[in-house]
Amino acid sequence: MSFLTRPQFLSWRKLLFQIHLWVGIGLGLYMFLMGVTGAALVFREEMQHAMHREIMNPVVSSSVTPDLVALRETLQREYPGSRVTGIYMPTEEHSSVAGFLRKEKENLAVYMDPASGAVLGTIDSEKSFLRWLQQLHFNLLSGRTGRIVNGVGGVFLLLLSLTGMVIWWPGMKRWRRSTVVDFRRKWKRVNWDLHSATGFWTLAILMLWAITGAYFTWPAEFRAAVNFFSPVSLAKAPAPDVANKGKYPPPDLRKLIAEAQQKSPNARLSGISFPNDDRGQVRVFMAREKVGDFDTSDQHYFDQFTGRHLMVVRRGLNASAGDVVVAWIAPLHFGTFAGDGTAGVAVKILWLLLGLAPPVLFVTGFLMYWNRSLSKKWVRLKARQPERVDTAVAA
Repeated sequence: MSFLTRPQFLSWRKLLFQIHLWVGIGLGLYMFLMGVTGAALVFREEMQHAMHREIMNPVVSSSVTPDLVALRETLQREYPGSRVTGIYMPTEEHSSVAGFLRKEKENLAVYMDPASGAVLGTIDSEKSFLRWLQQLHFNLLSGRTGRIVNGVGGVFLLLLSLTGMVIWWPGMKRWRRSTVVDFRRKWKRVNWDLHSATGFWTLAILMLWAITGAYFTWPAEFRAAVNFFSPVSLAKAPAPDVANKGKYPPPDLRKLIAEAQQKSPNARLSGISFPNDDRGQVRVFMAREKVGDFDTSDQHYFDQFTGRHLMVVRRGLNASAGDVVVAWIAPLHFGTFAGDGTAGVAVKILWLLLGLAPPVLFVTGFLMYWNRSLSKKWVRLKARQPERVDTAVAA
């Protein structure tokens, strides 16, 4: 008796089957939820642009070069009491200037005409449907607690994938049959084929999503693990000296932009972000390639009190193997690694379809469990019910 020829009769395989079964039952609804919400979020940006086309993609002159400093001042006048956290140039995806504000716990995205500076419209980032969908997928609407649950779910999904990989193997003579669905058979056999074939063809992506999903819960630990094999750059700008607060006039943003341009002469201004507290820095983003692509941008850090240039991080340059691994985690998880062209759309469609694999596996797996066990228990339960009724009547 061998795993290669007759694996069905091995005792340890039966144990893995039970683990796979009960983990699958326990994770079933969770996998269904993650698959559906994840599939929907693949086209999050496209949905947002479609829902807010009139403010994100107004018809503007292509020769207009927005003045981000002046537009930031406009935002501060239009929304008193709010703090501007960032302002960004138009990109290929949206032709308006995007400004972001925060007031207490509220976040607001403001879109402006790049030429006139007129406010075209706003999106309440905390109350939009897409934000709710994101919070459901990432945090189960429960903040850090939900994020931890997601991390644990990723670990169990990895366990489910590994056990499924072993128990899927039907033997050398029959393995090809387990990679296709024969729709000519009865529905129970079709259901089994669908579960088996879906698991086979989506195994790699499910394991990838399990690992990358857990990464978003414990990024520091994952980076430390990657750093053990190859150095991961954790460049962190020094925090400004809070003692300098109020000692100097506010830094001249135009001078900061000019210095960033001097240090990145072949790049274009992409945006500016502002600190949330006294420990943060002003960051000026200079795009070496496409405006809005922060993975190929130079990020210049400035002291928010003195305006002193602290450091520059040139994303995508001189990256170690560890840096490459960490940089690919998010694009692989969300299916955004192929850009915004035809190839990018094709990958997103593929990721959307693959995102439906967990719901398919849950439904087909539950039906298999029903056919093998629950249906028999249900029949026995129904058979005992009349007997109980007769006893009650006789009493």
